[in-house]
Amino acid sequence: MAPTIAHLALDIRCAAESDLPILITGSRDAALTMARLIHHQSRRRHGPFVPVDCSRADARPADEAGCAPQWPAGGGPPLAEKARGGTLLLEEVGAMSPVLQNWCLELLTATYRNEPGRRGPTSPGIRIMATSSTDLVGRSGREPLRDDLLYRLNTIHIVCPEADLLSSGVPEPAEV
Repeated sequence: MAPTIAHLALDIRCAAESDLPILITGSRDAALTMARLIHHQSRRRHGPFVPVDCSRADARPADEAGCAPQWPAGGGPPLAEKARGGTLLLEEVGAMSPVLQNWCLELLTATYRNEPGRRGPTSPGIRIMATSSTDLVGRSGREPLRDDLLYRLNTIHIVCPEADLLSSGVPEPAEV
């Protein structure tokens, strides 16, 4: 059953209120539109929105100091720093190389860590979202994405409709 606009608006609001990782599945354009809607309704809306096409990224495991993962290759600050205060969007995450999967898992572990004596994870400096045009959850182990990475990214999972439904406008959900 396809989601209705009302359900979609509620999904967006709930996802926007959380700092947890989000996996968005659907067509590439629809997933990007959904990610932007979530970012623009979140408390991070004034921060950067940094999309990275995982199917085209050239992996470089560390920066010149040899400590912080940097991606894509070619200079500039590490992506985690570029997205600080905002959202890092990993597009087509199912196409990630094994090196990028390791980097992403390290980033997720560092960003969403639990500290002793605290309820839940610390408040991260960035929000991580991922998109896929294939069903990674129901993939039956056929795709090359690591199961532990999928588990971490799939904290909130949104299946989005086609982009034309999203572009028609998603109303603000009524307060309940």
